[in-house]
Formats: sequence, structure tokens, C-alpha cells
Amino acid sequence: MKIKVQVPLIGSPVSLDDNKDFIARGGQAAIYGKGQYAFKIYHDRKSMIPVKKIQELKTITMPNVLNPLDIIYDSKKQPIGYIMSLVGKGHPMCKLFTKNFKINNGVDAQDIVDIVTRMQTTVSDIHKLQFLIVDLNELNLMVSDDFTTPIFLDVDSYQTPTFPADALMESVRDPLVTKNQFTEFSDWYSWAVVSFQLYIGIHPYKGSHPSYKRKDWRKRMDDGVSVFDKDAGLPTACLPFTVIPQRHLDWYKAVFVKNERTVPPLAGSIAPVGIILDFTKIIKSGNFDSQVAYSFPDQITRVFTDMGITYIATTAGLYRSDKQVVQKKSKHESYILIINGKPIIVQHYDKKEIRLGTIDKKFLVSQDAQKVMYKDNRMYSVYLDNLFEHNLATVNGHICHTKKRVASIISNQATIHDGVIIQESLDTTIAIIPFETGKCITKQIPELKEYRIISAKAESNVMVVLCEKNGEYHRLVFVFDEFFSQYDVRLAEDVPYTDINFTVLPGGPCILVSGDSEIEIFKDNSKVKIVDNPPFDSSMKLFNINGRVHYINGNKVYSATMK
Repeated sequence: MKIKVQVPLIGSPVSLDDNKDFIARGGQAAIYGKGQYAFKIYHDRKSMIPVKKIQELKTITMPNVLNPLDIIYDSKKQPIGYIMSLVGKGHPMCKLFTKNFKINNGVDAQDIVDIVTRMQTTVSDIHKLQFLIVDLNELNLMVSDDFTTPIFLDVDSYQTPTFPADALMESVRDPLVTKNQFTEFSDWYSWAVVSFQLYIGIHPYKGSHPSYKRKDWRKRMDDGVSVFDKDAGLPTACLPFTVIPQRHLDWYKAVFVKNERTVPPLAGSIAPVGIILDFTKIIKSGNFDSQVAYSFPDQITRVFTDMGITYIATTAGLYRSDKQVVQKKSKHESYILIINGKPIIVQHYDKKEIRLGTIDKKFLVSQDAQKVMYKDNRMYSVYLDNLFEHNLATVNGHICHTKKRVASIISNQATIHDGVIIQESLDTTIAIIPFETGKCITKQIPELKEYRIISAKAESNVMVVLCEKNGEYHRLVFVFDEFFSQYDVRLAEDVPYTDINFTVLPGGPCILVSGDSEIEIFKDNSKVKIVDNPPFDSSMKLFNINGRVHYINGNKVYSATMK
């Protein structure tokens, strides 16, 4: 379906196609992209913000703040939305809360300091224009694809000199504010909550405390009992306070412990560069036996097995068993694709093309690619609305590369996750899952339509999706039959934001990390066993070798067996 709209800034009428131009949907509006502009069109014209408010917000000129640029009118010359600058998809800011996402994308502690500082200066610039953000939460923020620039979204909810704010998520609400009398200091409180999570990986009033239940974080905010309280406990997946620059750490304590409200200082001192190894303690578990399977001097990122050989990718290079076979020379290099015993190096990927080489650095092939995905030691790329599977074969002693189209997608509606592509249109949500060589399913998932999808993972016949609705995170677990023709689904509401971490044993159960100190074991959603106090947490990537559970913890790989 196509709709025609008029925007004075553009001049001629604009035709928006639900398939070609649609980008995303939300509770109040749909977003389309065409040319250099994004078009936000409200589902109900009554939800349209006042035209005068748009005129006020147009004075914001910071390039990383997606403010209204002009009004969108329908054929009857009624205002139905507004346009803003079109930026790339980037990443939801909340993804940077987790340790694994930082490691897998080469984001170190200094990168986080730089992002936090840019957020801080942007908030200050917005205040200088006499605006308040008010609903400064992680879902109203993105980070650019290169992890350098925070992007401010949903500017239409800001408080302007004439219009009050019209939204606020509970997790960033300043408990000292009464009767919605927001100030610059309440904005800085919200900024403190989000930036603290970027540094540490947890909301400053979550985690464990003997006087509160896990769901009582709002009461802890009201009572001022933060993670700095002597009786508070943090999940093992969190980073230590030492990654926070001292000036910010002191300011957080003043805000969260002493209830002070001031403008934060700039970071000043520099946080430790790099992700600290071995900062996560091994939990003593009465249900599991754990032992070290591999140990390396560098952070381990992924482990692969093929034809009885184990390959370990680290931040420094590639190992075969315990012997380093490739030293990493560029952050763009990765070691993923292993087919028929031949480890192939992705030597470079720049969102336009991939270059593949052999373990001895011999160049193989260059391929156009907009996105790349890996599943079960197979590599897939997205290019011009097609999903291609890449294959390797040895012919007369030479490694040959071939690719096969396995699915059709709509690139601007598709988001690449771990082993699954989620494609959202105005009316449907589709999962595209490769499940064996040359085979891929494309299936509508109506249960996902009402949510904002944050992350997803598919392994074997299990797909787990972490979503957001009304400011809370929810987890949906899908278990498909062997033909991927049917599935059952289970919903866990109001869960903490963590990495999706699970593995499926061959022909057997799925082991899913479902909380700070528990896992779920299941073959389908009808019977789920809960096991407390496992030796691994959401940040320790699970996988299996020969049907046995393994997990990565810093620079070590552990094997785990239930007693």
C-alpha cells in the first residue's frame, strides 16, 4: 500500500510505500525512510503533537538529535506527523549495557567514556536551548554503527518552553520530583541512570538486597537504596566500579546515595582501556561440576568445532586447540567460518563487502555484502534484498567459494540477530531462520507484533527474543518442531535486560540462562525445569561440544556437567 503526503520543506508530494519505505513501528506512530528524511506518521491523527511544539523543537540543531524538521500533511491538508533526518539503524543503546556485546563489537572502556561524554554534552546543549528531555531513557537513545555517536530519539516528547513533557519511563523517573515539576537536575538524574548502566551493566537500583525483592527496584529508588549500599549485591555479569572514571563515580555516589542533584562533571580521568579479563567469579554450584577446558592469555570471543578440531577466537588471534595459528592485525578481522575442516578468516567487513582468506592469509574472494550473519559454522550475507549462504569446497587441492540464495528479504525492514533475521512491516513480523545447509524458513510470528524487538537468537529449533513494551523488557521463547512448520511460545514478563544466552544439546534439551542465578532446562515449553545457582551467568556464552555444555569466562573455557 502507498500513501501520499505533503511536506512544505520538500515541496512536491511524497509517495511512501509500506514495503519499500517502511522502517519501524511503535505504539503511536510508524516510521518511513525516503531520501535523506525519516517520516514519522501517527496511527491516530489525535496523537499528533501540536504544530506550535514542532516549530519550537525545530530550533534544535545538534546533528545527533533527531528533532522535527517540518510537518507532514495528508491529502486533506491535515497534520499527521513530521519529518526528521534519516540516519542508519545503528544499535539500541541498551545493547551496550552487556559485557558480551561490548567484547564482540570491540567496544572498550574508553569507547564507553567517549559515548557517555558525548551524551553529557548533548544534554547540556539541549538545556541551553531551554528544553528538557524528561524521558531520557535507553530506549530513546541509539548509538551509531561505529559506536562513536549517541543519537537522541523521540524528541517530540521533550518539554519545551510552551508545552510540557508527555512521557516518562519509570526506570528513569527522579523520585525527588513532585507534581511533574521537572528540571535540568531531574534530566541529569535520568542521565545518571542510563550512563551508569553503560559503565556497569545494571540499573543503579537493581540487583539483590536482603530487604527488597528483585521486583522492588522502584521502591529502592524511592528509599535511596542503590547498588552502593553495603548490603546490595550485583549479578556476576556486571563490570566492576573501577571502569567508571573517578569524577563520575564520585558524582554517582552523591546522586544515588546522598540524594544530591547537581550538574555532573566531565569524566576528566580516563577509564581503564580494554575489557578486564577474569573479573567474573566462578559461582560455586551444588548442581554442576565445572573444570577448565582451555585457557589463553587474551579474552575469548567465540569457540568453534569442526570435524573433531576445536578453534578458539580471541581478541588477539585464532588458536587451533592451544596453538596460535593466526595473530590478529586488525579489529575488522574475525574468525568465524569453518567448513569441512578449513578455518576461513573474514579478513575485512565494512558494511559494503566481505573479504575471505585462508588461515595462512591467502586471499580467497571478495563479495558485496550489507550485513553478515553466522549460524552453525555457516556464514550468510545480505545483499540487495537477498540472503545468501556461503559455502566452501576443496577441488583439486584448492579451496573454492560458492554462494546460494536461500531467502528473499526486505533489507530496510530486516534486522540481523544471532542466527535469525527479524523482518518487521506495518502489519506483520517475520522470522527468517536458516536451519541446515541450503534450507531456510520464513515464518510469520504474530506474537511479536505488539513488541519492540531488541535482540534475538536462534539455535537448533529454539528461538529466544528479548522485547520491550511499556518500558519493560519481556522474553519470548519459541520452540519449533523438527520441520519448522509449527511452534509453541512462552512469555516471561518484566525480565532484566541481559544477553540472550542459551545452547541446545544435540537431540536434547535447551539450557537457557533466565536470571541472575538460575537457568531453565526444557525440550519444549510444556515442561520447564528451573535450576538455581549455575556456575555461569548471562555474560558467559554457552555452547556445546560433543553434547556437553561449555561456557566462556574471560580468557578461559569451562566445561560443565550436571551432578
